[in-house]
Amino acid sequence: MIMRTTALLLAVCLASSAGAVIPKYWMTVASACVPDDATTKFDRHQVGTASVQHAQTNTNLIVLNCPIPWFDSGITTSWNLVMTYRDSTGADPAASVRARLYRIQSGSAQSELLAAVNSNSFAATSTVASSSPDFTHTFDFNSYIYWVRVELNRSQTDKTGIIYSLQLTG
Repeated sequence: MIMRTTALLLAVCLASSAGAVIPKYWMTVASACVPDDATTKFDRHQVGTASVQHAQTNTNLIVLNCPIPWFDSGITTSWNLVMTYRDSTGADPAASVRARLYRIQSGSAQSELLAAVNSNSFAATSTVASSSPDFTHTFDFNSYIYWVRVELNRSQTDKTGIIYSLQLTG
């Protein structure tokens, strides 16, 4: 009886100390982001397993909002917003993929831009990961809500902008 009780107590203690693993960074696939009302209403986008791009005949702006759940940023204060994307025009503005990191204080209506990365700042026309300039920030999930707004734009149907994933690296 004593051995069973001891074994049960040991099992409970080990199970509670294991707890959940809390990530020290954030990343998501683009298909997990939420399209804005106009993007959905007018069938502007096409969703793949991980990616989002324009519907075949559409050239209107696509807007996605990607909420950032709480993560343990630790003592890190130097960050980059990284997006993996394809822009068939490189730095030409005929197509673009842009991601911007925002925060809003709980109970406020005023958002604040923290970082941005734009495909038109890079010449690559194949699938690539590009990052924002370094930015300094201490994430405070108790007082602020964070999200990334992604915009895909193209002027002609033969141009391509695809977003695959986003991440914050520190």
